[in-house]
Amino acid sequence: MSVHGSEANRGVESEFGSVSLEETRIRSKRSVVKRRITTTLRKLEGLVAKFGSKTIIKGYVNNLSEYLKEAEALNTQLLTLVHESEHEAVLIWYEEQLERVNDAKLEAESHLEGRLHEVSSVAGTFPGMQESAQIPNLISSKSVMTCSSKSSGKGAEVRAKAFAAELKAKQLMEEEEKRKQELEKQLELEKM
Repeated sequence: MSVHGSEANRGVESEFGSVSLEETRIRSKRSVVKRRITTTLRKLEGLVAKFGSKTIIKGYVNNLSEYLKEAEALNTQLLTLVHESEHEAVLIWYEEQLERVNDAKLEAESHLEGRLHEVSSVAGTFPGMQESAQIPNLISSKSVMTCSSKSSGKGAEVRAKAFAAELKAKQLMEEEEKRKQELEKQLELEKM
């Protein structure tokens, strides 16, 4: 390895040839972004499944959009550094992240659309409580929503609407799967 040149341009020999320190740095940053995407996707999935805070769900969706922009920028930088034979693998990595994020965004948007009828909740308050009797902000928005729904006698209605929204989301996913299968069949027929 040469001692001359900037640190970013110095290389390390590997089984794939010479790898610059800049390329290694960008690949490392990409791994961090992928980890953030994965962690956020898991949190989002859990929150959607539990009918958690709509505001937090929207926040996770926004975070995913930001992580995707960061992944795109890092991928663009990486494409300028790697050999042309590696371009396809670099592009596939980004397409996988894009697909994961877009699928989650569609699911979250469908979930939120099904909950448009719900009133926004404020943690630590219940309908009819005096301000001096409010509990500290130690419980989740979902808990408050559930408690306030039950205390107002509309719990069954809210649960029914939530169930209907979940069914609608499943139905949309099934329709999308059917469309995908039909397109695959058409492609097979065209190949014949």
